[in-house]
Amino acid sequence: MQALAAHGVKTESVPKENTSDGLAQLLSGRGVTGKKVMILWHGSHSSELKHRLEAEGAKVFESSTYKYSTRLDRGGEGVLRNMGFEFVAPDETKVVRLISEISMDHVGAITFTSPPAVTSFFNIASIHDLSESVKISLNNSVIVVAIGPSTQKALRQNDVSTDVLPSTYKMGSMIRSLSDFLDRKGSAKIRKRFSEQPS
Repeated sequence: MQALAAHGVKTESVPKENTSDGLAQLLSGRGVTGKKVMILWHGSHSSELKHRLEAEGAKVFESSTYKYSTRLDRGGEGVLRNMGFEFVAPDETKVVRLISEISMDHVGAITFTSPPAVTSFFNIASIHDLSESVKISLNNSVIVVAIGPSTQKALRQNDVSTDVLPSTYKMGSMIRSLSDFLDRKGSAKIRKRFSEQPS
């Protein structure tokens, strides 16, 4: 909303929940039958939103500003550099190391900041035969933080439960929620892990 306002665009409505489901409820409540609806996606998209709006009688158009990828050709790297971004190539070995550390219960908490982050994480775990061991650790001994409901849903689709979900789906709020969770409740997962370690 603030980003739109900075460009002189007035926001008429904001969904109660900042998700595809929240948008679908908001638009359905306003009536979309016979109307044209443009959805501008960023990074990933939800076919559910399009299908729900079409079921309500809307004609839906979609466009994407960018897509997530672990690969980037030289032309794409040049575009990023020309825009002023310092490109750092993804290093899958670091992700595999993280997944292995999680599987060995060497990590206390992990944050997931988007559904594609969840998908990529579990794709890499699967490629390296670490899916089951990392899921066990995430569900039993690691505090799992999701930035919002869509990310939580992606985790649930991978059979992982979320311990912390901020009420505002932003990075700062996510970290505050994790800190509050630890201050308020501590973590049964962490306590269990330490109680099982030999003294």
